[in-house]
Amino acid sequence: SEIVFYSNRGPDGTYCIYIMGNDGSNVRELHCEAGYASTAPKWSPRGNKIAFTKGEKDNPSTSEIYIINSDGTGLTRLTNNSYEDSGPAWSPSGDRIVFRSNRDGNYEIYVMNADGTGQTRLTHDPAVDTWPSWAP
Repeated sequence: SEIVFYSNRGPDGTYCIYIMGNDGSNVRELHCEAGYASTAPKWSPRGNKIAFTKGEKDNPSTSEIYIINSDGTGLTRLTNNSYEDSGPAWSPSGDRIVFRSNRDGNYEIYVMNADGTGQTRLTHDPAVDTWPSWAP
């Protein structure tokens, strides 16, 4: 019944996370932080949490994976390193999140538990591996 999206309608063109009704009504800001870009939001299968990418507005290589409750509470950082972690996607059961990272010098696919533990590299290829998603 709701759509989550990101837009640069925040202060000074900041990318922020928004929720709206499926008819475009009732647009509300879920998360916005000046100086940071919040992008790539994905609903959890139960619809109670949203995973997204957040990084310094002028330095996307700093992005990390966060989750937040659908009411805007409980912001939690799941990854924490000096490389880009981005593009989260929930597993169908909601217990894991797949994402891309260049922490090993090249974009590879990683998976972690929904609480950020157990981060594991899945691909090992010199080509860029990016934007993973789960089969239902």
